Amino acid sequence: MMFSTFVHGYYFLLFLFDNSSSLRKLLYLRGENPKLLNNRAITVERVCAHSGTHFLNYLSVSEGLKSLNYDELHDMYLCSKSCRDFMRNTALSLHMTDFDIAWLTMIGEVHPNKTELVSLAKNFSTNRKTKNTNKETLAWLELYAYDVAKLVYKCILDKDPPDNFDLQTPLKSGFSNLSQQLKMREESDEFGRYAQAVMTDFMNKGLDFALGTNEILTLQACYAAADVVNAPEGGLNIELTRKTPF
Repeated sequence: MMFSTFVHGYYFLLFLFDNSSSLRKLLYLRGENPKLLNNRAITVERVCAHSGTHFLNYLSVSEGLKSLNYDELHDMYLCSKSCRDFMRNTALSLHMTDFDIAWLTMIGEVHPNKTELVSLAKNFSTNRKTKNTNKETLAWLELYAYDVAKLVYKCILDKDPPDNFDLQTPLKSGFSNLSQQLKMREESDEFGRYAQAVMTDFMNKGLDFALGTNEILTLQACYAAADVVNAPEGGLNIELTRKTPF
């Protein structure tokens, strides 16, 4: 069950990123309704988590926050516990986001440098009729995540982002204990997460390769370990949201 769930999730990634050649090969080998996919489907949220992007947890947040007055974001945070909880959970998801893993897992590429990343993102088009490349899509999503993170930072702390800002900064600054817990949990399975990424890339590029017993067991172990690490709140002592972080 776990193996079929894993494979189903990453078949979904092929559709998500419109890898047409891989998709055609998949349909040729497995048919339009593979028996393997008839079991319990992995949720889209879990797919996003294992991909390293966690994008479902912050997509559209930027548009929502930008519709408000920038200088009043923190006031909203102070006045509403629902807002404080949402900002904490968004910061948590951004902390777990790892685009080094995402580039390897989803398209089998090494993460580009900043200059190339910005150039690729500029070529991304939101026009539905435009066919963006996988690199352009991931580059745009990464810069989008940073845009969200900066707005979340402003909302929580009422400060502009520092020069050494990264996706983990909002949670580190606003909920330091939660950030430390996440860091320890992620470091405990760093090998497993990269192993899963490499194996997923191998599967995507070799859809006709039949996994042996050892490969299946290894894949199951990596998936199970990464699933614990990627769980939004699993095994964590979630901090209460406070008006004044400390």
